[in-house]
Amino acid sequence: EEEKFAFQRTVSRLTEMQTEDYWLGGDRSIKQV
Repeated sequence: EEEKFAFQRTVSRLTEMQTEDYWLGGDRSIKQV
């Protein structure tokens, strides 16, 4: 269960980062990934 929770936290963090990059850099951020 701990691994599952940690995974969800990681996904949530990555989602936040991608969203921030999207607003900062636009479509370029998505294409780089």
